[in-house]
Amino acid sequence: AARLAAQRANAADIAAIRRGYQGMVEAVDGATGGYLEADLTFHEAILAATHNQFFVALTPAVDALLRVSFQFSVKSRESARSSLPLHDKVAQAIAAGDAAKAEAAIRRLIASARHDVETDMARDDFLRIDGVHDAAA
Repeated sequence: AARLAAQRANAADIAAIRRGYQGMVEAVDGATGGYLEADLTFHEAILAATHNQFFVALTPAVDALLRVSFQFSVKSRESARSSLPLHDKVAQAIAAGDAAKAEAAIRRLIASARHDVETDMARDDFLRIDGVHDAAA
């Protein structure tokens, strides 16, 4: 999807991806929550930017999958913060229209999330603000 988004995204699509990313930054830097929804907005905007009916139709399934994934991968404010540069690289590659870099960046982001799931790192209540309870506890 990231590869196709890089090939097809228009200015409005890129703005939506950037809004999702900016919301993630603001949530990590603030105390008001919103990280989960911003991260979902980011990934949903990528799917929409493909302008592909199949990927767009997958949005509810991807949304559900990511909601569960976040319970296991976003263990703290710092783990969320550490993912921001990876999300930014995805957004930049899509905005630049660089399909290969977009795909490579999203693969690095997925690998990082997998690592976070598998790593026993300290947890805090960062996502509790968003109503996400620690499913791994």
